[in-house]
Amino acid sequence: MRIVKIILLTGLIFGISGCGPTARADQVSSPALSPVPTLSLQAETPDETAEASIAEVPNDGYYHGAQPVLILMYHYVREMAPADDVIGRGLTVTPATFERHLQQLLAAGFQTITPQTIRSGSLPAKPVIITFDDGYSDAYSQAFPILQKFGAQAVFYIITDRVGQDGFMGWPQIREMAAYGMTFGSHTLDHVDLTETALSTERLNGELVKSKQVLDGQLGRPVTDFCYPSGQYNDATIAAVRSAGYLSATTVVGRTAKAGDNWLTLPRVRTEESTDLPKLLK
Repeated sequence: MRIVKIILLTGLIFGISGCGPTARADQVSSPALSPVPTLSLQAETPDETAEASIAEVPNDGYYHGAQPVLILMYHYVREMAPADDVIGRGLTVTPATFERHLQQLLAAGFQTITPQTIRSGSLPAKPVIITFDDGYSDAYSQAFPILQKFGAQAVFYIITDRVGQDGFMGWPQIREMAAYGMTFGSHTLDHVDLTETALSTERLNGELVKSKQVLDGQLGRPVTDFCYPSGQYNDATIAAVRSAGYLSATTVVGRTAKAGDNWLTLPRVRTEESTDLPKLLK
């Protein structure tokens, strides 16, 4: 396997509808938040003048770490969608709930990391990766300030053809977040199902390669992380993702990542407004 060396900023810790299983429409109100702890989730402060060489993915393509890695999946961080918007409600957590989730992670001793951190071979005792699908505008207006408040990291998977459209982040916002130390990955050009039988090989490769090229150019660094639209993948898409130069890819398989998991089919746990996060952290 070709050895890939990733050069990235230090700062080692880390929604379109249809991603993941059908969500519940019920809403659970958020309890009042306790004062924010003065401690952070222990992300390293990003330093634009420093670079970290992260170890290559093991040649056999599987995670071999001793620690299980909880990967959380978010979409929208906003006030709850109307009752008749079942899909929208299932993809939404309120800002108060997201902040509470970070407090709960902190209280349980978790540290936010990125996929690159896993590949470095040096993990904290309780690692967690926070991910956001699609690149909605509230990732910048709501989630980003809360992440900053806690000194936490996150990964944002971007549908590149929708950047700047109504309801989505623009490139200036994405670059600002990246400069702070947030990680960005590809979610294809336009969120197409990569397993669709009618999808040509040319289209499949274009969705993967072109979206990566756009992100590489906009961010000025190699983008190495990918997220399958709607969690759909098969052997052909995995091979295409690998050929496009990605070193990790996430799915919607709802469990914690563990030793033996393929780097290109990492599982994630979906979060909703009603998610009992402390139960997941036990």
